[in-house]
Amino acid sequence: MTDTENAAPSSAEKAITLATDTLRGDIRDEILREFKSIPKSWQTSTEDEQSRLINRARDLADDLVRQAIDIIAGKGLPSLPILVGKIVV
Repeated sequence: MTDTENAAPSSAEKAITLATDTLRGDIRDEILREFKSIPKSWQTSTEDEQSRLINRARDLADDLVRQAIDIIAGKGLPSLPILVGKIVV
């Protein structure tokens, strides 16, 4: 083994491992936090209340995707930050 293989992980590598290990829990916790804040069922919610939850879900998705991308980029994989207007699958 080389010195590089025997070297202890750097603090950045430890942070990346921790982020990878906890991302699923972070996603779950954020979704559950929103579910718990809903005072009534979707069907009985006003359009404004439903719109707030939809916008919050979008914001959570944006933040969590960015975190996932940061984790991937931090592992030394090639990345190129871009802004995509729309993707259709």
